[in-house]
Amino acid sequence: MDETIRAVILLTIGWGLGILSTFLSAWLQARQEQRKARIDRENEIRRRLVGDLIQTSEVMTFIEAARKRKEQPDLSRANLASVDLRYQNLQKVKLYRAIFDGADLNGANLQDADLSKASFRDAKLYGAKLQKANLMRARLSEARMKQADLSGANLEVAEMQKAYLREAILHEANLQEANLEEADLTDADFTKANLRKANLRGAKVDGAKFTNATLTYAIMPDGSLHE
Repeated sequence: MDETIRAVILLTIGWGLGILSTFLSAWLQARQEQRKARIDRENEIRRRLVGDLIQTSEVMTFIEAARKRKEQPDLSRANLASVDLRYQNLQKVKLYRAIFDGADLNGANLQDADLSKASFRDAKLYGAKLQKANLMRARLSEARMKQADLSGANLEVAEMQKAYLREAILHEANLQEANLEEADLTDADFTKANLRKANLRGAKVDGAKFTNATLTYAIMPDGSLHE
């Protein structure tokens, strides 16, 4: 009797393990298929990001997927021209050489983002948060940046001709050799900013604050060289 019971128990255990193994195998396969589908989808979005016809939801899906994997979202060289990114969270996203020409980034969070050599020609950045963003050699000609916060941002050698920076905050920003020719800097705050060798020729600076700012060898609005 004991042998019979033992055999039944072993048979039951074997049967249970077989079912469990089957379910586990099916689950793992489903997970792999889901992961492959997700990767394929992200790769398709990535291909479109450097092409055209991308939508806001696709951009944010790509970013959130990277964040869930605890990776830095990388949209380097993405073509985001004319895309609506108002109030979106793009904090710490890598956007090296990305194209934002004509895009709407009003109120967007771009804090600590890598925007080096990115293009923002004629883009809207009203009230955008760009604290400590890397905008080195970025192209911001005619960008509309009223009340944007660029505190601590790196704008070294940035192209900012005719940019609209009324009431913008640039506390301790690095604007060394930046080109601000004919920019509207009315009521902007450059407290402790580095404007060494910057070009301010023809810029509107009514009400602008340059408290403790470095202006060594900068070209002033009247065309004179600051010593």
